[in-house]
Amino acid sequence: NVTVTGTPQLTLNINGSGHTIDYTSGSGSNTLVFNYQVLDGHNETNLDYQNTTALTLNGGTIKDTAPNTNIAILTLPSPGATNSLGANKDIIIDTTHPNVTNVTSTKADGSYKAGVLIPIQIVFSEDVIVTGTPQLLLDLGGVDYAVDYDSGTGTDTLLFNYTIQSGHNDTDLDYKATNSLSLNGGTIKDAAGNDAALTLATPGTTNSLGSNKALVIDTTAPTVTNVTSTTVDGSYKFGSTIPIQVVFSEDVNVTGTPQLTLNLNGSDVVVDYTTGSGSDILIFNYAIQVGHNDDDLDYKATDSLALNGGTITDIALNDAVLTLATPGAANSLGANKALVVDTTSPTVSTFALSDSTLLNGETATVSLVFSEKVTGFNSNDDITVENGSLSLMTTSDDGTTWTGTFTPTTDIEDTTNIFTLATTFTDVAGNPISTQTVTNNYVVDTLKPTITAVTSSTTDDSYKEGETIVIQVLF
Repeated sequence: NVTVTGTPQLTLNINGSGHTIDYTSGSGSNTLVFNYQVLDGHNETNLDYQNTTALTLNGGTIKDTAPNTNIAILTLPSPGATNSLGANKDIIIDTTHPNVTNVTSTKADGSYKAGVLIPIQIVFSEDVIVTGTPQLLLDLGGVDYAVDYDSGTGTDTLLFNYTIQSGHNDTDLDYKATNSLSLNGGTIKDAAGNDAALTLATPGTTNSLGSNKALVIDTTAPTVTNVTSTTVDGSYKFGSTIPIQVVFSEDVNVTGTPQLTLNLNGSDVVVDYTTGSGSDILIFNYAIQVGHNDDDLDYKATDSLALNGGTITDIALNDAVLTLATPGAANSLGANKALVVDTTSPTVSTFALSDSTLLNGETATVSLVFSEKVTGFNSNDDITVENGSLSLMTTSDDGTTWTGTFTPTTDIEDTTNIFTLATTFTDVAGNPISTQTVTNNYVVDTLKPTITAVTSSTTDDSYKEGETIVIQVLF
């Protein structure tokens, strides 16, 4: 046992610096107590005194108890050696508050829809212990959404599992602000009991969730905004291909072969999807077949776009809404374009002269009426005329009805004459006239009579007064 007078001191090694603490109690026993009050800024991985001479009298004394008064030898074991404080105990001095160093997620960058779970990881500078249910406040397109703590206590990474809800949308998922991590009545401390500093990096900057990840929250289904075609307005015949474009509100991905049902003059024609996956425009190539006819091409109904066992989804895998505009209404194919499907060849309804017998000085009106408008027709090239000439025929209705004037050749007499119509022109869609056509027969009689001889039917002889001789003038 030893007796103490005054205030001996013990110098501790605190992370390389000496810190002196005063004797507290123990005089008269073999154990002297030096109480160390941990101060802010003290940090040490294994508490020990500074060296073998770290125990000093500081003007006091440490001696045997009476009757002996021997002065105590104050030499300590080497720090860390047997019987030293560092060897006997494993005391860590930690006054540093844990802080958030990073916010990230193990979820791959991409777009995600309702029901998908996104694990958000908040990384601290050291292991922390959690009690209660801290929360992380997310900013979802300007709307606050709190996510509860899930797991991670005892480690340096706390997990907050965010399950996407219907109506959540954001182009780059992040928390709301630097103070978005809250205790919510719980605690986050390190093993020494230091409260964690909860300040986060400014959203969008280094070490923030938005900076570390590119997570798009998308619970909005893509919709059809327009149906149109790159084919110019006009008429098209058998063999032509018309690319029909179905435009969506966002990029979509396609699997399988969706189909678009067209209305061809009351008959359904199904067109398969061709290309466009990964963009906002899907193309359905419509190849015109024999017998297809329609004066304003359009799909059949609002439900004419069908999956046919395939899929149309956005990047987040939201199923597309396939409803189309009402046929003929704004944003429909029929409203956007004026595409005529015509596989019927034009026919001749009328090909006739106003007079079937033409005399000298007379003319006739020639009427030519087709079943539809024709293009490329020129009467000088396409009509063969017999025994006369035909003026250049003109149209009164942009190509269906044509008229001209026929003038017969003079000094001709012919009872068998016709006009012949060629087949070198087409309708607007390019369908050629199917058969060669001729007019009914007409007569041309413009030959003027001339005297061919003068004779007599009277017998050659001598005639006296009173007899009659018949003289004939022949033409």
